[in-house]
Amino acid sequence: MRHTIIGCAVCFALACMPACGRPVSIVEAANEGQQASEPQPEEPSSNVDTTTIAQKTVSAYAGKVASDEFVSVKTFGAVGDGEADDTEAIQAAVSSDEIVYFPAGSYKISKPILITQKKIWSLYAQDASFVYTGNDFAFKINEAQNCHIEIGEIISENGGGIEFYSENTQKWNQYVSLTFDYIDCATDCIYIRVSGGWCNENQIYGGRFAGGNNGVHVEYLGEDVLNGWKFYNCGIEGADNGFLFDAGKGYIADMAIINPRYAESFNTIFKTVGTVCDCLWIGTHVVEPNMVACSTKTSRFEILAPIGETGHRGCIVDGTLMVERVEYERAE
Repeated sequence: MRHTIIGCAVCFALACMPACGRPVSIVEAANEGQQASEPQPEEPSSNVDTTTIAQKTVSAYAGKVASDEFVSVKTFGAVGDGEADDTEAIQAAVSSDEIVYFPAGSYKISKPILITQKKIWSLYAQDASFVYTGNDFAFKINEAQNCHIEIGEIISENGGGIEFYSENTQKWNQYVSLTFDYIDCATDCIYIRVSGGWCNENQIYGGRFAGGNNGVHVEYLGEDVLNGWKFYNCGIEGADNGFLFDAGKGYIADMAIINPRYAESFNTIFKTVGTVCDCLWIGTHVVEPNMVACSTKTSRFEILAPIGETGHRGCIVDGTLMVERVEYERAE
């Protein structure tokens, strides 16, 4: 008898289960003598996009590469095998009005690639490796505004990596974003040289500075101000010095270095020459006082990072790193 009652209850419960598969209580079903039900979910339409964001990004990128929006550098004759000299083909591609894409490969260049007279333009070479055999810079950027540049790897045994330069008010660099993965060179990985005109509000999104004199060398040759550069996530690993700001007869201001990385045994993470002020360093790696070499004209350079064993933050005033020290109590 007991089994019969339970069996009837189970059958009644199953009978009250709607098509969507959600069980409904007996009370709901019996209430006012009506069977409980819930709105049936609609079957996904065949035109509903169920791909993930990552899938969409990859698909969109692949689609653009195959479309007229992007042009492969190989269309201009580049080989990308590490043996053929691709300088002329790459320069032809960059000098065109096309948005240029580099398929994965090793591209040998013997002369600097000049990126100039560009507005609202992009170069995508994040999967490419560039082997530069000259003694200048592998890439030289001038008169570029609102541009986006992605570069994978640069190997420059006798020269530098990337140079930004501005020489007059008619030719300047502004609102340029540069992303790189790895630069190993003999001189400066990134060199910013300004003697005239505007060259501000540019962003560098970094990978590793694996060799060279400086990771970033900023040299101002004018008599006014150079300002407004931001450097994100740059790793100082093999370069002799991390950042060098040389203001010359003018001054450098409003520069920000955010989340830099460097080895614990690294010697100098940044140096300043001349008047440098109103700058910011934000990071999680410990900054030892002997890692900083600043001119006596360096002031209001805030450091928001652990300093030494007990330092919480610091500020460079008249070339001296003033450290705010805090005592931490060990939790019981």
